[in-house]
Amino acid sequence: MLTGRLTDSGLAGLVVALDPASMSIRLGRQVTTVEVLRHKPARRCVVRYDTADGPLIGKLRAGHRAASPYRLMERFRSAGFDDSAADGITVAAPVAAFDDLEMWVQRCAPGVPADRLLDLAHTATLVAAAAARAAFKIHTADVATRRHHYIDDELRILEAALGQAAARRPALAERIDALLRRCRRRAADADDLLDRGGPRGVHRDFYADQLVLHGDRVTVIDFDLYCAADPALDHGNFIAHLTEHALRVHRDPLALAAAEQVCLETAIGLEGEQHREAIEVYAELTLARHVALSTTVAGRGHTTSDLLAWCEQRVATADR
Repeated sequence: MLTGRLTDSGLAGLVVALDPASMSIRLGRQVTTVEVLRHKPARRCVVRYDTADGPLIGKLRAGHRAASPYRLMERFRSAGFDDSAADGITVAAPVAAFDDLEMWVQRCAPGVPADRLLDLAHTATLVAAAAARAAFKIHTADVATRRHHYIDDELRILEAALGQAAARRPALAERIDALLRRCRRRAADADDLLDRGGPRGVHRDFYADQLVLHGDRVTVIDFDLYCAADPALDHGNFIAHLTEHALRVHRDPLALAAAEQVCLETAIGLEGEQHREAIEVYAELTLARHVALSTTVAGRGHTTSDLLAWCEQRVATADR
């Protein structure tokens, strides 16, 4: 069975990747089902393969060598993220890399995506604590990377995103511009990374969708943006996504406040008190970026005004 039959001239390997017979040969096992899970034309595609040896996930990224993420996962597995990890924090096992397809394949992590567990208070706090522990393990794994991302890079991304949002929502443009000015000032409070121990390896796209929970096991996925950066970034990013989820799903930015606090305090307990303000700064910058995302992502347009108002309140409180 094949769902999502696609063509995409920007992803040269997609035709082969969606062909069960071709992939059976390449993977050395019978592929019975191919399913497209996500597709961004000319950019990337995520494919699920059902096989007799268990489900696999294939990821195609235009312009990227497949061997690089494959080797990165191998390095993480060697650094204590394999299936025998005593703390239960793992990454998915890499299976194959096909540079000619710009695609690599990993085992499908068993369990439930953590974003499905955010709407009950007791499971949301469990997810938040697990996330903080997983992020800390990534930060202290010492897995090398040549890429880096610092507070100035974060601001450049935010400036571009909010500039586009102001153009799309002219009635809110003045407030969006004012928020950006406040975010620039607020970012200075996280510009002490060297004093806090310097950059470490961070996930950089760390939120509930990137965690799969299975009993006591937590599998972290999608290391596409892995780089050297401020460890506060991952924790702040996760907290901001909790706020955005609360506002979008529950129409209340405080609906997951308990989970946010658990995430923050668990992170501080592991990383150190010196990171508290930087975590809060990155949470505020990420939430401001969600204002921009809400103007482009389908189904989120109703949150723009409320997100903007909440960001204004958060940054104003920090300014005092």
